[in-house]
Amino acid sequence: MDKGIETYLAKELGQKYVIQFARSFGGNKTFFIKEQADLAVLIKQHPHKKAKATKYIHGWNITVNACVTQFGIVVSYPFYQITGLSKLTKNELGASGNDWGKLPIKSKTVDEIIKITTKIGEHIKSKGYKGIFGLDFVVEYETYEVFTIEINPRLIATIP
Repeated sequence: MDKGIETYLAKELGQKYVIQFARSFGGNKTFFIKEQADLAVLIKQHPHKKAKATKYIHGWNITVNACVTQFGIVVSYPFYQITGLSKLTKNELGASGNDWGKLPIKSKTVDEIIKITTKIGEHIKSKGYKGIFGLDFVVEYETYEVFTIEINPRLIATIP
């Protein structure tokens, strides 16, 4: 394998980062790269397949359900996405369920997440999208900085 990509990703994203392939569900195509050997295995298993590489952010996984309607963007209250419980998923970064109770984040962070969701909803509406979508965020533990990590423009598992 070409060591160039491994070196480049480690330099740009740090020694630990995330690789995600498109069209996945429940974290089945999201991988936590902890060392270069992890990336080598993925490249061998998925040759020539495009993937997104992002910095690993140590924080809370937060999800929002939303809907683009003719009246505007409807946004749920954010909820905590439980991730990586080995008894519930074989995927280290896979969704294991949701906690709809008290969030471990500050109220101003909740407000920021709702504003981001509304802004993204307005954007996809301007492109012709109508209907349900979900957004996943990571809120960094120490700084409470909000990172939008994924949009799921479809009916999602948390909508019965």
